Amino acid sequence: MTKIKSPDELCKPARIIFDRADALFGRHRNTRYWITVVNNRYGQQYNFFFNTVPRGRRHKSVPLHTLEQYNLPLLERVIGELRCVLKLTYEFVGFTGMRWPESGRVIQYRREADE
Repeated sequence: MTKIKSPDELCKPARIIFDRADALFGRHRNTRYWITVVNNRYGQQYNFFFNTVPRGRRHKSVPLHTLEQYNLPLLERVIGELRCVLKLTYEFVGFTGMRWPESGRVIQYRREADE
C-alpha cells in the first residue's frame, strides 16, 4: 500500500470519515480521543464511531459513517488510509479471531466484556 500524504488522496469512504472526525477532534487538554470500528454481522456492515472522554466527564460516542459494503479488503484499505492521516487509536469490536486479508494480522485478539 502506498503512503497517503494528504487527505485529498483518500478513497471516498475514508475521506467522509476523515472529514467528520476532523470536525469533532477538538484537541483539548486531558481529553482522550479514539475511533471505534464495529463489525455488524447481522446488518452486514461496518460502523465507525468517534469517541471522546474529557477527564472527569462522561464518555461521548458520535457515529461517523456506515460502510455498507461488507468487504474486509475494502475495510482494510479504509483503515490503512485513515491511519496515515488520523493519528488516533483504533478500537475494533466484533472482529474476534478474524485476520486482515492482505497482511494476515489478527484484527481483535480478545472479546470485549460487552460483546
